[in-house]
Amino acid sequence: MFLIGAFGLWGALIDTLALLIVSVWVTVVIGIPIGIAMSGSKLLRKIVTPILDVMQTMPSFVYLIPVLMLFGIGKVPALFATIIYALPPLIRLTTLGITQVNHEMVEAGRSFGSTHLQLLIWIKLPQALPSIMAGVNQAVMMSLSMVVLASMIGAPGKRNMCINSSTPYKLD
Repeated sequence: MFLIGAFGLWGALIDTLALLIVSVWVTVVIGIPIGIAMSGSKLLRKIVTPILDVMQTMPSFVYLIPVLMLFGIGKVPALFATIIYALPPLIRLTTLGITQVNHEMVEAGRSFGSTHLQLLIWIKLPQALPSIMAGVNQAVMMSLSMVVLASMIGAPGKRNMCINSSTPYKLD
């Protein structure tokens, strides 16, 4: 941490960390409910799975181009590109975890009169938690890899500073 501050990179670190935290939070807020919905609906799974396939097979730079064209240079396009890049593994692992819950556990919950919401909260989500946490882990790792690239489009840089001078000043 001292070296980051000594090299004058503290502001860049905080910008990157803030972008990472916000993108992971938004990815989790969007991804887990979509994964839960996909685990309960075959129609939704048939619709969303090809979209996730396309999202996962595209290179990371491809996400930056349309977002840059729509929003320009800044933190908003970096955030959108990071969320789009990190969303598919979380959705897939959440769906996988909930669909692989032991059928006998769900039947036991139904036999005791549990509603669908109670089955989800008390049986399915705790049983699927390791898979969901693996999805969150993958979302963090994918966000971290994309934030490094996306911060380049979100950071204004020092392009108006004089390079040859020992004291930087703005050129007008």
